Amino acid sequence: MAKNDYYKQTIETYNKLGKKYLYFIRKRNTKERQEFIRLLSKGDVVLDVGCAGGGDCAAFIKTGLKATGVDMSD
Repeated sequence: MAKNDYYKQTIETYNKLGKKYLYFIRKRNTKERQEFIRLLSKGDVVLDVGCAGGGDCAAFIKTGLKATGVDMSD
């Protein structure tokens, strides 16, 4: 399989599973996320690669961080 085919297959898989994943994580407020936020100061910048629906980015922004999220899926 060509490299481009693997990339395309990965995106298709993420798109298929995305809604189910978001359903299970939509209300989570993980200990790890809170510990990460405590390490930062208001106004710090966070890049969330693989952000899915952006739940972590939303939490970062609510605490005064500047966050940008990117994800390969739609």
